[in-house]
Amino acid sequence: MTAWRDWPRHVLEREYSPSSKVPGGYGPFSVAYRQRSLAALASVPVRRDLAYGPGREETLDVFPARPEPDGRPAPLVVFLHGGYWQELSKLDASFAAPGLVASGVALAAVDYTLAPEASMERIVDQATRSVGWLRANAASLGVDPARIVVTGHSAGAHLAAKAAERLPDGTIAGLVLIGGVFDLRPIARTSINDPLRLDDAEAIRLSVTPRAGLPPAAVVWGVDETTEFRRQSRELTAAWRAAGNEAIGIEVDGRHHFDLPLELGDAATTLGRVTLELARTGRLAQG
Repeated sequence: MTAWRDWPRHVLEREYSPSSKVPGGYGPFSVAYRQRSLAALASVPVRRDLAYGPGREETLDVFPARPEPDGRPAPLVVFLHGGYWQELSKLDASFAAPGLVASGVALAAVDYTLAPEASMERIVDQATRSVGWLRANAASLGVDPARIVVTGHSAGAHLAAKAAERLPDGTIAGLVLIGGVFDLRPIARTSINDPLRLDDAEAIRLSVTPRAGLPPAAVVWGVDETTEFRRQSRELTAAWRAAGNEAIGIEVDGRHHFDLPLELGDAATTLGRVTLELARTGRLAQG
């Protein structure tokens, strides 16, 4: 569907502003990401600031989990934060650690350089290299290299999907893509693009284009997203399947763009159950 091509600028701006659906805006949720993440860093054992590359921001934090009763190392969930590729950091990305670790799943919170300092290509490359580094160093981190699930929220969901596209098949066991934006062409026509500086060719090249051989993907979004965010998630789910891969699309009642990711570590929620099942077994669950 390409109706967005004919929309005036103000309509595109609204549709790609998730806070337009949230009374009071995203501020309280941004605060919650940071506060809960800092609480996790203070209360859960963590290996901080591990370098996955030479860049200043190319670091990540790993929250280990206990081995399984049969001696297998714990599965790992990798979280790539959102912020439209230009806000937030790994200090806002650890809020799921207490719940995941208590459930026997390790968490890695990844940092990357933000726009406009970094181009979109560089950000995608950093996300990809961070996951590759975690796979290569799984043994020393005490995690199972065969059970690495990559998840991301909003722009982070785009980065997770692009990492899966670029890494060798089998590197990632599964994806959980939360409230993502995957087709960058509409973004390139909004003010969001001011720091990104995408031209039309880059917007196409750096959009998510599913191919065969990609891992199972759970695409999850809140019912209170904008029309465009819901469309993008539904169309990515369909495209993932059309390329011959497993995918499920889950719309979560009573949730919007900003509160949904806070459920990632909660096994009592749809998002938490889907993530834990995929990390433990490699199977997709409807939630």
